Amino acid sequence: MVYSMLTGVSSISLIEEQMSDLIKNGPTADEVQKFKMAYQKSKQQEVEQNGFWLGTLMEQMRDGAEIHPLKSVQEQLDTITIKSLQSSAGEYMTGENKISFELLPENLSSK
Repeated sequence: MVYSMLTGVSSISLIEEQMSDLIKNGPTADEVQKFKMAYQKSKQQEVEQNGFWLGTLMEQMRDGAEIHPLKSVQEQLDTITIKSLQSSAGEYMTGENKISFELLPENLSSK
């Protein structure tokens, strides 16, 4: 198990604590706003690059989907709310399919 050198607390426990808090309380309004701003900036940069458009068109052709206008970034962001994120966390962060990996130093893992 991985421990924080500063606090002696397991990193896994901290992550599980954060997941539990997200399920119980949802994110703060400030966290949602920061995410939306970063997402919007990232999308604006992607749209200006040819790789984005090439990837989008290839995906739509591969999936047999009609080529149609993309939702605006603002339309996508409008669907993200504290409640929607809390609901998704409750659905996907149940721990039901949890897998743990432990990375050991080479000399310990060969024994």
